Amino acid sequence: MTTKSYQMQYCSGGEPQYSKCKRYQSKVKFGVCPSDLLPNSLMTLDQIALKYGLK
Repeated sequence: MTTKSYQMQYCSGGEPQYSKCKRYQSKVKFGVCPSDLLPNSLMTLDQIALKYGLK
């Protein structure tokens, strides 16, 4: 249920929606997306980098 909700909100919403996805932002900025990062994470990209050791 949650997966479908995330897909509808972020994946099927076009560029304005998927560009808000923290998984997408992480992949664009760092070239990788941590497997346990949620699309609606409240962490900033700097916090994500620190937590997951990304640069």
